[in-house]
Amino acid sequence: MIQFTRTARTVAEIMNRDLVSVPEGATSETIRTTMLLSGITAVPVLDRDSRPIGMFSFRDVTTRAARIPRARAVATVPADTTIEEASRQLARIERHHLVIVDDDGRAIGTLSAIELLREWLGIPSARRR
Repeated sequence: MIQFTRTARTVAEIMNRDLVSVPEGATSETIRTTMLLSGITAVPVLDRDSRPIGMFSFRDVTTRAARIPRARAVATVPADTTIEEASRQLARIERHHLVIVDDDGRAIGTLSAIELLREWLGIPSARRR
């Protein structure tokens, strides 16, 4: 039986603070290049005020034929959201990434399903350690 050894209580404790994003209107090539150079599989789209307005996955920009990609809806949570609630939200919406926002709704980090799973299992993240 798996024993959970979670140490963090909120998403702020485990989120990726190295926020990589693309601006509204970014081309497929810009989005793909950003992901490849950053080693990530999803990237939020931010408006001029750093508020999340969409999310692209690598699949979105490699399988769609459109020259101007369309971002998917973005899932956001405040930094003080509990690990439990963030896990429930990802499971409920069937997505793999959350954008963490401050009190003004500005993006301050991201959190992937794999990072949540690592936290639940007590496996350290290479990004945080």
